[in-house]
Amino acid sequence: MPVLGHAFAGLAIGMTAERAQRKDRAASSWFVPLVVTLSYLPDLSTHLLKLAGWNEARVFSHSLLFAVAASLAAVPLLRRMSGLSSARAFLIAAACVAGHDLLDLAQASDRQLWWPFSARRSGFALLPTGSVSETLIFGSAFAIFALVHYLRRGSRQETPPTNNRWPARMMVLALMLAAGATQYARSVRESQFENAHTLLEAGNYPAALAYADDADKWPSVAKRGRTDYIRGAAYAGMGDAARAEYYYLRSYEAEPGYFWLVVDLADFYSSSPRSRVERQRAAEPYLRQLRTEFTSQAQQSQVISRIERQLSAGSDQTPSLSSPKMLSPAPKK
Repeated sequence: MPVLGHAFAGLAIGMTAERAQRKDRAASSWFVPLVVTLSYLPDLSTHLLKLAGWNEARVFSHSLLFAVAASLAAVPLLRRMSGLSSARAFLIAAACVAGHDLLDLAQASDRQLWWPFSARRSGFALLPTGSVSETLIFGSAFAIFALVHYLRRGSRQETPPTNNRWPARMMVLALMLAAGATQYARSVRESQFENAHTLLEAGNYPAALAYADDADKWPSVAKRGRTDYIRGAAYAGMGDAARAEYYYLRSYEAEPGYFWLVVDLADFYSSSPRSRVERQRAAEPYLRQLRTEFTSQAQQSQVISRIERQLSAGSDQTPSLSSPKMLSPAPKK
């Protein structure tokens, strides 16, 4: 998610659109801050809904359905502040909210844009995820835009509104500072998730659990279910089968297409100290998924053969789920 990029995009939209508004309104100075806020609305909604207890809020707030609904809801406020027509106000709001989703698509490949009509994930991951590179790309583009904008504005001898100008500018600055602080917090969470991953590979399960808990706090960057996957693997390594199963299944519910999670669930059940019939019944859905859905995975045949041997041999060993090959690289949002 290009955090600072959303601010620069919102500023560009607001500066472009403010020429079309009537200048005789005292509220017009707040037009650009409102547009910048709309550019952050999907993320703001996600964080607020997560604080309210909806952990999967990002799917809803980053869908086209939300973009259309939020844009319609913003029309009266934009009209009141600017005097624009309803159609123009809707287009500006949609450019902000849907534009946020498009920028996210350009930085990730796991967005469910068509929710709730389809769970298909999309994206093309063209933009860099680092804070410095993101700032350079979006900051440079905005600097060029701002220069052209003010040169054109000066040539037309336009006079900006003066009412509430400085408080409005301070609000825009506050929004950008908040975005920067969020970006820093996200980098901390990313580091915590990577530490949890490293500690799990090293077999330091209590420390891995502690870092996973920290990484899951706001604003978490891990993909849905990945911290629960680490918890499941850690508890499995500690011999706590009940908790391991709970977190593995919770991770599977969030991300059923994650190859190594499906491997570990099949491994977990095939190696459990149950009867052979019970183990086969529990492991079969995941073993079937491995056979049918992951044909392009290089290690598919190897893990399937190993799991089938465990089922045939009647092994009652606890699964060795902390092997580095069972773990994915720390994901980026």
